[in-house]
Amino acid sequence: GECLQLVITDVRMPEASGLDAARALLDAGHRVPLILMTAYSDSWTRSRAAELGAILLDKPLSLTTLRREVRRAVDGLAAR
Repeated sequence: GECLQLVITDVRMPEASGLDAARALLDAGHRVPLILMTAYSDSWTRSRAAELGAILLDKPLSLTTLRREVRRAVDGLAAR
C-alpha cells in the first residue's frame, strides 16, 4: 500500500473537520506529520491541534511559511 508522508488539510471543511480527519489517521495507526490550516483560529482549535501533534497555521499564509513548516514537519518525523 501507499505510505503517507505528510498530510495538509484545512480545519473547516463542508462535510468533516480537519481535526477529525487527523484524529482518524492517528487512530488508524498512521504516524504522519500533520499540518492544519485555519482562518478561524481560537484557543480550543490550537489546543486540539497540539494534542494531535499537528502544526496549526493561520490563513492567509505565504508559500515561504508553508515550505518552512513542511520542512519542519518532515524533519520532525525523521528525528523520531
